[in-house]
Amino acid sequence: MNVSFGWGKKINFVAGCIVWIGFIYSYSGFAQITANLAPARIKRETQRRVAQTRANHYRSVYLVDWKKQLLPQTKARSFSVLACPGSCISLPDNPTPVTLVSFTASPLLPNRVKLQWKTASERNSAYFEIERSKDMITKELLETKIPSRSPSGADYELVDANAYPGTSYYRLFQVDQDGRKTVYSWQSVVLDERAYGVYPNPVQNQQFWLHLDEPQQAKLHLYTPDGKTLDLKKNQSRDRDLQLEVIPTLSPGVYMLEVKERATIRMHRVVVP
Repeated sequence: MNVSFGWGKKINFVAGCIVWIGFIYSYSGFAQITANLAPARIKRETQRRVAQTRANHYRSVYLVDWKKQLLPQTKARSFSVLACPGSCISLPDNPTPVTLVSFTASPLLPNRVKLQWKTASERNSAYFEIERSKDMITKELLETKIPSRSPSGADYELVDANAYPGTSYYRLFQVDQDGRKTVYSWQSVVLDERAYGVYPNPVQNQQFWLHLDEPQQAKLHLYTPDGKTLDLKKNQSRDRDLQLEVIPTLSPGVYMLEVKERATIRMHRVVVP
């Protein structure tokens, strides 16, 4: 049987073949692109699942311990747990009742210290406490102050009319209505009309005076230019001044005197002519 096509049918047949060839070519190219993207997609999905599994692990392991150990002590309502290998950080989900802007301690000679603090917002705050100390170890409560409880914050001022002479420290506490306490860092202040240091300087006859806070309790070390320690002898003291004598004869040069007292270390140059 002979099959013949007219010109129109031949054209349609050829066009159809071209369309099918193009479709097959396009599909193969799309399949190739998809195959190339598949590893990257699988890698991203794998990383996401690993991160989620790690987060769930840290929540299940650490959050239970924090609830048992930390919540009763801090009275925090809840914690956010960060999934981090090694060590994790916990932060309260709820903001503190008071947003503190600043807390400062300023000397008012001869024997007073002015304390000032500023808040940006306050809610559910019960009171403030102010502590003072000479060395940040032995502390005493200075005063308790009722807050304004203003949503927009407030300015506060308190004067310690019988402050410690020399160096001292002040610390602010904020206590909210359910008993939780926020502790702020110590602020140091120096109440002294004279500067700490050595006199006369250059020294005379291997002896010199030192002005400091604790003549009897301070720890003193005199160092040579190459770092060796020299022996010092305490001769006499008066008020907050101490006379020192160097046991060996000092050669001309510059020495360093280290003074440790009241949680502070000071270094003074000692010049020997």
